[in-house]
Amino acid sequence: MHTVLTSIAIDAPKERVWAALTDFAAYDDWNPILSELKGKAAVGEIVKFKLQNGPVKLPIDAKVVKANGEELCWRGPASATLAKVVCGHHFFRIEAREEGVRFVHGETFAGLGIKQLWPKLEPQLRESYEKFNVALKKRCEL
Repeated sequence: MHTVLTSIAIDAPKERVWAALTDFAAYDDWNPILSELKGKAAVGEIVKFKLQNGPVKLPIDAKVVKANGEELCWRGPASATLAKVVCGHHFFRIEAREEGVRFVHGETFAGLGIKQLWPKLEPQLRESYEKFNVALKKRCEL
């Protein structure tokens, strides 16, 4: 398995961070990485979006597997056939701190194709996830 893990401190209450994270309709207003996000932050729902990864905008669909006010996770692609080649378990965690939160954002990958893709994919995803984190911080610290 291969994992990208990032985090950032956000000076905002966890409820505000959760609200921004799960307001998918507003993503196009602030999010430089995920756009055209459709679906709901509820277990069992399918979410569809475009992922900006380097110069490429990839269409993704995934199934929400956790949504509890502190952690949002989805697995994709939703297609079992495609998931055999490359699949990801994407996670967002909001960890309370004395002041504000620590936002943890990452993804664990598996599948037959990930070993070959990883050397190029990992740095692109890390950069993308860090951009997402900074944008969410700006959104929540208004």
